Amino acid sequence: MITLLLLFFSATVFGNDTASMGTASNIRFVTNNKIVIHREDLTIGLKDATFAGNVPIVVEYEMENTSDSAETIQMAFPIPGCNFNDFLGFTVDERVSDANTCIKEPKMNIWVDGKPTQGRWVNRYLVAGRGFDESALSKGANVKSKDLDALLALMPQFIEQTISKEVEKQNLIFIKTIDELCKKMGKNANTFDCQPMKRIWAEKLFIWSHQFPPKTKVRIRHEYLVEASWNIDWRKRFKTDVFCLSDPSVLKAWRKHDKIAAPYLHHSYVGYILKTGGNWSGPIREFNLTIKKTDQRQLISTCFSGLKKTGLLEFKVSLKNFVPKEDLYILFFYAKELGKMKGNEWIPDKDVIQ
Repeated sequence: MITLLLLFFSATVFGNDTASMGTASNIRFVTNNKIVIHREDLTIGLKDATFAGNVPIVVEYEMENTSDSAETIQMAFPIPGCNFNDFLGFTVDERVSDANTCIKEPKMNIWVDGKPTQGRWVNRYLVAGRGFDESALSKGANVKSKDLDALLALMPQFIEQTISKEVEKQNLIFIKTIDELCKKMGKNANTFDCQPMKRIWAEKLFIWSHQFPPKTKVRIRHEYLVEASWNIDWRKRFKTDVFCLSDPSVLKAWRKHDKIAAPYLHHSYVGYILKTGGNWSGPIREFNLTIKKTDQRQLISTCFSGLKKTGLLEFKVSLKNFVPKEDLYILFFYAKELGKMKGNEWIPDKDVIQ
C-alpha cells in the first residue's frame, strides 16, 4: 500500500493508454518495448459539491517511437471495472449503484498532435480476475459476452428517465433478463443478487489506433467527464483500503462525515487505472498529477503519496522515472454540515445547490 496523504487544508475510475490486441471481449493488454512515455500530465477534479454531476479528467502524454520503423498500435484506454453483480441493483427504484462509472459511456475527446482522433467503446469481461477471451468466459461462468452485453444494453433505457409506465415496463424486462441469465449460470437470482455474477467483472475500454512514426515524439490528449460513484459502502466495494481510511486521523474525519445525516453530503470517489502505463518501454520519465477540490470545506483522501498544496483548492505531485504499481483512487467528502435545519426541513447552502 502506498503511504497515506489526507488533504485537510482550509484553503465515483479511467486509465492510462496501453497497447492491446484482439476485438470486443477478446481484447487483451500487451507490452510494447519500442514506445516511450516521456511525460504524462493527469488532472482530476470535481465540478460541484452535490456529487450529482460529472468529474472532468484531462490526461496528456508525450510519447516517442524509439525504433527505426513505424509502429501501428491499437490503443486501449480502460475504465476501472465493476463486479457484474453490482449492476443488478440499478433498477427503477434503486438508480444509485456502485456500477455508475461502468454503465455510462462518457464522451471521449482525443487529439493527436492537435488533430482529433476517433475511437469506440467496447465491453471487456474478466472471470475471477482472469480470462480474456470468449472460451474462458464460457468455461468459467457458463455465459457468453453477448448475454452480458444484452443486459448492459437494457440499463441506459431507464437510467435518467422520469419514472413512468413505460420506464417501469423496461424495468420489468431488465429484472426478467437478470433472472433468466442467473438461471443460465446455475442459480436463481435472489433480490437482485446473483451469486455466479460476482465472479465476473465488466470493464469499458475506449479503443483507437495510431501509427507512431519512427524516431518521432507524439503528443496525445484525452478529455472526458466521468460519472462519479457516490453514496456507496466503500468497504464492500474494495478488498483493500484504497483510500487509506484506516489511518487514525483520516478515520476520525470519516466517522464525523458518517454522522451527518443530511442530503447533499454523499461522499464521492473517482478511480483511474495507472498500472497500464507500465506496459510501455521503461518507466514514465516524468509524471505530474493534479487533484482539484470543489471548495475549501472539502476533504480528500487518497493513498497516492507526495501530493503538496499548490493553490487554494489544488494539490500536485511530480515524479521522475515513475513505474505505476498501484491504481489511483480518490475519495471526496465533507466532515461538516453544508446547510442548516429550518423546522423539519434541511436547507443546503446556496453554493451546494448551484
